[in-house]
Amino acid sequence: MHRAKYLLGLTLLPLFVGTVVVCIIILADLRTMLQSDGFVNLVAIIISIVFLGTAAALVVIYKAGVAVKRVARYTFFDIGEQELIYSKYGGEKIRNGERIITRELYVIPIAKLIAAETLPRGDLRLVCEPESIRQYSDQSKYLGYHFKEDGKLDFDMWFSNYHGFTLRETLEIPACFERQRMLRQAVLDAKERFSSRAVKQPYVHKESEVVLRRKRQRELERERRWEL
Repeated sequence: MHRAKYLLGLTLLPLFVGTVVVCIIILADLRTMLQSDGFVNLVAIIISIVFLGTAAALVVIYKAGVAVKRVARYTFFDIGEQELIYSKYGGEKIRNGERIITRELYVIPIAKLIAAETLPRGDLRLVCEPESIRQYSDQSKYLGYHFKEDGKLDFDMWFSNYHGFTLRETLEIPACFERQRMLRQAVLDAKERFSSRAVKQPYVHKESEVVLRRKRQRELERERRWEL
């Protein structure tokens, strides 16, 4: 959407310049050919309307571009080793002269994820076990996070790890991302990777394996040894 607005702005700008130039040329020619003050005033009014309308359109396009960039900055989907994070831009307001950005943040534990479905309108629907998805709604500066060495999500504000959220079972992500269907596949791949790490094969002791392992170890030691 923001690309279309930028293209519209690039189209209107030369149109605006060309219209002004043509109107000036017409006005100059008519003024020399027709000594009619009423007609000249009419053309001047037309030029003023075109100028003001195009200038207003450019201002609207610029503000729309800034707004779209802000929404894109705070709206994203992050895939970790143990959690999925969906952030949605909530709005902007001025409080005591300070600009405050609000957003909603959803933390979906991969271990509790049951299904990832694509709805007919293109939205992605995530279904988890009851009361598994954490939903935050707060100022953006309080919702910063990072992943620890073990892959677990950790909020920069420790308070958010334990408080300030509500629980839910399902989450619908609107089709606002490019390649939405690839997002669903990425979620399924993350679930598969998590499941493969979680499954541990039971250890069965076999004396024959120990003998083979020792023999292989001696072979590796000879291969790593360099002699003249």
